[in-house]
Amino acid sequence: MQIVYKPLSEIAPYENNPRNLENAVDAVAESIRQFGFNQPIVLDQQNVVVCGHTRLQAALKLGLKDAPCVMVENLTPQQVKAYRLLDNKLHEKTTWNLERLQTELERFNFDFEPFDVDFKSDLERFNPCGSNDNLPSAFNEDFLEVQVKPHKDDEELSVDVEKSTKATFQLIVQCPDEVTQAQLYEELRDQGYQVKICNL
Repeated sequence: MQIVYKPLSEIAPYENNPRNLENAVDAVAESIRQFGFNQPIVLDQQNVVVCGHTRLQAALKLGLKDAPCVMVENLTPQQVKAYRLLDNKLHEKTTWNLERLQTELERFNFDFEPFDVDFKSDLERFNPCGSNDNLPSAFNEDFLEVQVKPHKDDEELSVDVEKSTKATFQLIVQCPDEVTQAQLYEELRDQGYQVKICNL
């Protein structure tokens, strides 16, 4: 892989780029400012961006004159289009290992505020249960804790947790993996259930 430095004025964004960049440009610009431009922009033979639209916008925001680039010259136009989409999509398949994330965050002190990210809220959203001492020993992996409160007439269940003042019933659902856990979390939350995700 050969990295070449291209003037930003010669780099063209793809006109039909399907990603919304606005929320990430400032954070990526801050990353480049603090750590350097360590991930090149990928360009096709016409200097059109294949991967790296946000990095390009961040570089422009920082007032840079050029940026490190990699040229893809061995791909067909169809492959370039597929690569452009997959580069943005495949990262969605990854999830956090929350235990390792928490350990990593405890190992050093760094100000993430300029990047507009909040790892603490991520950990609280997925692991709000605190101590696991009172949980059944059988649940030694990820699980969902679903809270359902009874309807006011006590005859049928309601997921209207805001209005109900009755006792809370809990259902613990053991999940085989983190992906399934996240999918169930979203489905149950969309149905109106109060759902907590915990990692043991």
